[in-house]
Amino acid sequence: MKKKCPFCLEEILIDAKKCKHCREFLDEEIRSQKERKLLVKKNYRNLVKIIIAIAVVLFLNKAYKVYKVYRIDSTINTIIKNLKPRFEEKSETPLFFEEHEKHNYSTPDSIKETL
Repeated sequence: MKKKCPFCLEEILIDAKKCKHCREFLDEEIRSQKERKLLVKKNYRNLVKIIIAIAVVLFLNKAYKVYKVYRIDSTINTIIKNLKPRFEEKSETPLFFEEHEKHNYSTPDSIKETL
């Protein structure tokens, strides 16, 4: 004897548990078990996607910080390279060196005696 599948309306055997045409389960118990398994699988996939997204965000954050430091370092190096010729062109010595030469940094006589 045959009956119609409630999903695709094709003729199937009365005691069939799964339609051979549309592959749907006809038994409610088997159908609910398969749906639960699919739901768990879907939740697992979503969890994996979330973990991957977090990992990507953390990686991009770290990469941006490294890029930012590199950019700052390269900017500082560029500034130093641009400033070096300016200091070399000036014939006058910086103020710090002039003040240093004015002071007499000789050791006091009391210290010389102990040495």
